[in-house]
Amino acid sequence: MTVHKLRPRQRPADRGRLPASDSASRVEARTPEPVGEGVPFAVTRISPEARRAADRVLASGWVTTGPETERFEHDFAEHVSASHAVAVSSCTAGLELALRALRLPAGGRVLVPAVTFCGAAHAVLHAGLRPVLVDVDPRTGMPTPATVARAARASGCPHAMMVMHYAGSPAPLAELAEAAHLPLTHVIEDAAHAVGTTVGDQPVGSLSRATCFSFYATKNLPIGEGGMVTTDDAELAGLIRRGRLHGMSADAWRRLPGGSWRYTVEEAGLKANMTDVQAAVGRAQLRHLEDWQRRRQALAERYEAALGTVPGLARLEPAAAGVHARHLCVVRVLREYGTDRDELIERLAERGIGTSVHFIPLHHMPYFQRAALIPAGGLPGADTLFPQLLSLPLYPHLRERALDRVCGELARLGARRPAPRTRRRTGLRMPATGGAAPGQALARDPAPTPQAGLDVVGVPHDDPAQRRDGVNGALPAFGRLVGTWADVSAFGLLVGSRADVSAHRVEAVVVAGPGPVADCFRRMARAAEAEGAGSRHQPSFIAALLRDMRSGAMRSMDARALRRLQLELHGEAPHTDDGVISDGTVLPMTVEEAIDLLLEMERNDTADVRRVLAELLAGFPTFPLARQMHARLADPHLDDF
Repeated sequence: MTVHKLRPRQRPADRGRLPASDSASRVEARTPEPVGEGVPFAVTRISPEARRAADRVLASGWVTTGPETERFEHDFAEHVSASHAVAVSSCTAGLELALRALRLPAGGRVLVPAVTFCGAAHAVLHAGLRPVLVDVDPRTGMPTPATVARAARASGCPHAMMVMHYAGSPAPLAELAEAAHLPLTHVIEDAAHAVGTTVGDQPVGSLSRATCFSFYATKNLPIGEGGMVTTDDAELAGLIRRGRLHGMSADAWRRLPGGSWRYTVEEAGLKANMTDVQAAVGRAQLRHLEDWQRRRQALAERYEAALGTVPGLARLEPAAAGVHARHLCVVRVLREYGTDRDELIERLAERGIGTSVHFIPLHHMPYFQRAALIPAGGLPGADTLFPQLLSLPLYPHLRERALDRVCGELARLGARRPAPRTRRRTGLRMPATGGAAPGQALARDPAPTPQAGLDVVGVPHDDPAQRRDGVNGALPAFGRLVGTWADVSAFGLLVGSRADVSAHRVEAVVVAGPGPVADCFRRMARAAEAEGAGSRHQPSFIAALLRDMRSGAMRSMDARALRRLQLELHGEAPHTDDGVISDGTVLPMTVEEAIDLLLEMERNDTADVRRVLAELLAGFPTFPLARQMHARLADPHLDDF
C-alpha cells in the first residue's frame, strides 16, 4: 500500500480542540478548515473517555489481558450480534488463528482476493496453507461468483475461502461460497474494513464460521492496534482463545490472582493477545461508533454528489445489498479523466492533499508470485483495476470545507486535458500477448521494452471490463486472443483486426514465450500476416523482463533454444548486439540475456562470472547495465560485483 503522509500544520494549543465534556466526544465538523490547510489522508482521534479509561487501567496494576479484555469481548460480540468474541493483537493474527482452528490439511488451498492487503495472504501461509488468488470485478473491487468458480477450478478443490468486505462494502457471502462449492463453515471473513457493514439486514460478524475485525489506527473503530474474531461456534472460539496465547490452557489472569499456576499446551499457538489497556480504549471508542458511522455516511454522500459529474472518476459499485461501512472512499481514475492515477496522486500531494491506494494486487509482488497459486490466464480484472484505484480522505473529523477542497481540486485537475504526448519511436511497434505472467507484467509496466527493440502498443481484451474500459493495465486493449496457453496450435497469439493494425500502426506480432515449436510459430506467423502484420520471435523481450519474472512462467526459459529457433525460422545471422565469449564463440543471444544466464550458472565461481561479464560489456557501453557499472551503481541482481 502506498500512503502519502501529510503532517497538518501546528496550531495554537487552544485552537480546534474538542472541549472536554461528554457532548464533546461527538463529531465536531462545523468549524471550517483554514484556507490552505493540508488535508491528511487519515487522522486518528482517541476520545476523552478512552483516554480516561486507559489511565484507569494503567493505575489498576493489571495492564495485560484480563477483565477489561473480557468486557470488551462481551460488548463487541453484542454489537455485531455474535455469540462469542475473542480479542487478538491484530486482524492478521485473527485470520491466521481462525484458519488454524478450521483444522484444514497441511498445504490446503484457501481462496483469497487478489486485491487485498498482503497480511491476509501471509495469514494463510503462516497457517500452513496455500493462498489461491481470486480475480476481482473492476467495477466493485471484489470477486464475483464467476471469478471464484474459476479460481476454485484452478485449485482443484479449495479447502476454505477468505471473503473480504472491500472498503466496507458488503460482499455477496453466500453466493461466493456457493460458487466455490464450500459451506459457510469453511468461510472466514476479512472484516478489517467492515465494522458497521451489513449484508442485507444482517450485521457482519456472525454470517460465516469466523469474522476478523481490525482496530488499526485508521479503521472505523480505532485503538491503534488490535483485532477481534467473532463466531457463533463455541468450540472454535475456545481454540482461538487458547491459540492467541501459545496454545496455553489458561492465561495469566486465570492463573495468577489466586488461581492455579498449572497449565498445559496441547497444540501450537501464537503470541497474539490484546492488552487491557487496548481493550479499555476500545470499549470507550465503541460508544461513539454509531455517531462516527453516521458522519462517515454523510461525508461519503457529499463526495458522491460532488464527484458524480467529473468525467473519468467513477465510484465503485456495490457487490451486494446491505449497509456500506464507509471505511474508505475509493474512486476509479479512468482514461477519460485525462491524468493517470499516479500523476494525480502527486498533483494532489503538491496541493497538500493526502491520498492512498488500496491495494497493490498480491500477484504483483515477487513473494506471492512464488507462494500463491495464480489461475491460468492471470488476473485481468485486478490488473485493470489497480492503476485506477485511488482512496480519498475519509474520517469522522474531516470537515466539509476540506472535503469540498479535495473535490474541487479533483475537478480542476481532471479538466486539464493536456495534448497527448507524441511517443518517441523506440522500436518495432507490436501488440503483446497478455494471458500469462509476462504479458500481464508488460501491461502493468511497458517501460522495459525499448531495450529489447520493441514498442508495445496494446494487449488483448479478453476480459469484458477491458473491452468496456479499453485498457489493460497501463496499455490500450484491442484485438482478440486466439487460443490459450494450453492450446499449442494457437499459443495465445494476439490477432487484431485490420482496423486495429492500421489504427495502432502495428508492424509485427511478437511471440515472447518459453518454447513454442517451429511449426506452431509458423502457423501463428501466417495468422498475423493475414491481418496485415508481420511476425517476429523475440526472446530478448523476455530477457528484458527476466528480473521481474524469475518466479513466473519464464522460470524454465531456455534463451539459447529460443534464439536458435528464431534463426531457424528467419534464416538470420547473429545481430551486432550479440555477445562474444572469451573463447571467440558467438553467443546466440543478446548481452542482457547472457548476463542473466551467467548469473544462474552455479558452476562458475565469482571470478569467472566477473571475467566473462566484463568481456561482454566491454564492447557495449550503451547498455543500461554497462552504464550502471561504469557509474559504480549497484544492480540488485549483481551482489557479487
